[in-house]
Amino acid sequence: FFILSSWVMALGYRVPWATSNALIPEYKYAVYSTYLDQTLIFSAVAAVLWHLRQQWPQAPWGAALLALLAVANNLFVQVGKTGYLASLMVITLAVMWEIPKKWRVTALLIFPMLLGGLMYATSAKFQAKVAQVLTESQSYSAKTDSATSSGFRLHVWRRSLQAMAEQPLIGHGVGSWTQSVKRIEGAHADTVIGEGLSSNPHQEFLLWGVELGLGGTLLLMLLVAALIRDAWQFEPPLQRALMSVVAVMVLACSFNSSLYDALIGDFFCVTLGLLLALGVRHQNPAWLSTTSAPQKVCT
Repeated sequence: FFILSSWVMALGYRVPWATSNALIPEYKYAVYSTYLDQTLIFSAVAAVLWHLRQQWPQAPWGAALLALLAVANNLFVQVGKTGYLASLMVITLAVMWEIPKKWRVTALLIFPMLLGGLMYATSAKFQAKVAQVLTESQSYSAKTDSATSSGFRLHVWRRSLQAMAEQPLIGHGVGSWTQSVKRIEGAHADTVIGEGLSSNPHQEFLLWGVELGLGGTLLLMLLVAALIRDAWQFEPPLQRALMSVVAVMVLACSFNSSLYDALIGDFFCVTLGLLLALGVRHQNPAWLSTTSAPQKVCT
């Protein structure tokens, strides 16, 4: 429904349940929230649909088709840079798992470059975003221009590292990122970072590092490691679906504070929880039938 709604909007029709701001060009084809959230959700959902397509034995082609539509929407309709990377990554992982093991490392290294080159040659939007990142990064390097998307990220990442250096072990405390970085920024903090105390560094690991120290960042990394460890215990289709979602989450957290953000953070938590629960259920198919029913309480 979500995927098809975005395609309907791409064809020029506004669906009545869309809540994104259609007046903003980048949000024109986003059904809910923003193009960033939508492209990350589509990437993760595409991976789940593709790897678990045999869960629908009557119509596995339907799940595969939806997966392809989700990725195509990200690559050819939307404009999210992180969404482009997430889509290329889930495609690369899917291809890697379909080829013999001896070629997988090679595919993991070469296929993203080939796919990225193909996208650059065929998509004007992709070309524009690559050029934008390069221009903004060069502008920040030359003039410390933090008014652009890439420039802002580079600037607040640098300020975050400075804040971490002040309290490397225990951090500045939960919810302290904006206050800590603004203090370092100085008189122009509100202009650069924004008013209020609810901003973030657009990088989850740095957010945890500033607020919780290296120990907090390590805990977040251990969470990722635990998810990967749990995934290895499941059958290949579910293992690959879970690891793909984890990969999308890590990528998202590398360029955004995705777990800090309510909508996309909730999506990752719920999706990972459901996949883990499905894995446990497949490992213990008799669990539900052997669990004793709750006893009635007589009054």
